[in-house]
Amino acid sequence: MESEMRSQDQELARTLLSIRQDIHQLKLRRSCQQHQDMLEEVKCDMEEIQEIQNICDIPIESVVRWNTHLGKCDIL
Repeated sequence: MESEMRSQDQELARTLLSIRQDIHQLKLRRSCQQHQDMLEEVKCDMEEIQEIQNICDIPIESVVRWNTHLGKCDIL
C-alpha cells in the first residue's frame, strides 16, 4: 500500500514537472513572438522615417518634434 502511494506520488511529481516545463516553453514562445513583433514595428517605423527623409525638405528632427507637439509619437 505504501509503495503504491509512493509510486503515485512520483508519477504525480513527474506530471507536474512536465506541466511546469510546458508552461515555461509557452511563456518563452510568447515572449519571443512579442519581441519579434516589436522588432517588426521598429523596422516599419524606421522605414517610414527614411521615406519621410527622402521626400521632405526639412530635417526629420523637425518632423518628429512637430508630430510630438501634436501628440502623435508614432513615428519614433
